[in-house]
Amino acid sequence: MFLLKYINIWILLSLLLLSTSLYSKDKDQTTEGYTISKIRITNISIHSATASNAMNIVNSRGLNQIGSDSKEIVKSSISNFQGQGLEWETDIRHSNFIRTNYFLSHASLSSGNNKLNDLSTLNYSASGSPVSLNDLSFKTFSNNTLITSRIAFLTDFFFFENSSNKLLENLALRIGFETYGNTFTASSKPYPYVGTSNGTPYSGIDSTYLEKVKFSEVFGNAVIGLNYKFNLTPLSSLDFGLEYFQSFANDSRYENRSITLYISPSISFPGGSKIGGIVKSELEGFRTSLGYRYDFSEITFFRISFAYQESVQKIKETNLPDSSGFLSNNALQFVSTVIPPMGPFPTARDTRSQIGIEFGYKY
Repeated sequence: MFLLKYINIWILLSLLLLSTSLYSKDKDQTTEGYTISKIRITNISIHSATASNAMNIVNSRGLNQIGSDSKEIVKSSISNFQGQGLEWETDIRHSNFIRTNYFLSHASLSSGNNKLNDLSTLNYSASGSPVSLNDLSFKTFSNNTLITSRIAFLTDFFFFENSSNKLLENLALRIGFETYGNTFTASSKPYPYVGTSNGTPYSGIDSTYLEKVKFSEVFGNAVIGLNYKFNLTPLSSLDFGLEYFQSFANDSRYENRSITLYISPSISFPGGSKIGGIVKSELEGFRTSLGYRYDFSEITFFRISFAYQESVQKIKETNLPDSSGFLSNNALQFVSTVIPPMGPFPTARDTRSQIGIEFGYKY
């Protein structure tokens, strides 16, 4: 499992640091009745599974198209999203044994062009004559945005707080829940295409078609992890964190709007269509963090941090419709277009890294 190698790295690094003479007891971890609030500004880079699944969701009708006169398959190339975010976090130490953590984050990011190669075939009859089309479009999507947010309620248990082994006093087991959401939007630009019609080649640039994609998803996740903090000097400290999360609930929605400009010798007018539906997905992953804190005084501090997150997002089912059945009198094709997508459903890996600067206040 991809998580194991990071757990091993975290354990080895912790053991190395704990074996040094830098360790000293953490004042925050042993004081009852305190609250720490933190505001963190982050710079984030994301390779988005949300964007990848949105661009490849057309492939979820692959099994429906077996034996059909109409087939379509896409292959995407997704650019990394970059941007800044804001995080708010509050720790409340109720006793030496229990601490609760409230967390809220929000970030708006953008990326370069996302590319989508769209291969479609279509066989039908027109005025009694068979027509066979094979078309390959090289679509480019711009105005790509990703809005991501997370709300978490977590509890830390210091099971070794009264241990005779001083190295274990500041080790905490973390358990909790979070709501995790992403919204991806993109719109296409004029794109080139090539193909054949009854064996006759054609090519061109389509500047009359505009496609807008929106994919929103919200996950409810269970979280379990470990965190540790120790002092380097009376005014500075290091902290580590590792969390595993898995979804137990999901609500996602996909929408594709297309606008076509119809041009005739005497008039031009727009037309459009909209396809949308509910998507059910699941999520599993981990996140790890490393931070350095410097105390300006007993109640204020500054901290810099690095965090990395990796997860796998799988679409399990969707009710997205297919509107191509009307082009054929093939009964099998008509049935395949009115039933929900049968798969294969897209799966994508999501990776996130961020650097944060924060200011905190203890009271």
